[in-house]
Amino acid sequence: MPRKYNIDRVILEILQDGDLSRSEIGNKIRSEHGFNVTDKTVNEAIFKLLKNNRITVTGYDLSIYDGVERVQSLKPDGIVFGIVQRDPIEMNILIRKLESENLHESESALKRLKKIFMAKTAEMGVDAEGIFRMIINEILSLEPDQRRVITQNLRWP
Repeated sequence: MPRKYNIDRVILEILQDGDLSRSEIGNKIRSEHGFNVTDKTVNEAIFKLLKNNRITVTGYDLSIYDGVERVQSLKPDGIVFGIVQRDPIEMNILIRKLESENLHESESALKRLKKIFMAKTAEMGVDAEGIFRMIINEILSLEPDQRRVITQNLRWP
């Protein structure tokens, strides 16, 4: 088996099923895909994907501190990554989740939308914090049909 695996492609495949922590990504690469890679190789591939805006940090898994009451440092194994969603269906789903009764789900959707928006506006050289808030408020005040149209217009290829 060759030593040069296309780990970044494998990570994108793994994240298609949902967000995972760094340690979970490494474990899946080793167990399900059978690649004998080091944490350093996984970290390099993750950083490459982050740098190219293919994935994003979506949270932190506190379960890695199982039983530890006084945490004194952050472990990189707890960082949770997800794929940057850019197609109109995914954008529409995230906007719908903003209205969810589940507080965690709506906060997560807002964070994802904000990261996508900030990444796109950074490419254009625009500081967009206030613009983002204004757009979200406008979208939430629209009728469902109007919301669908604006969602499709906000997407990018």
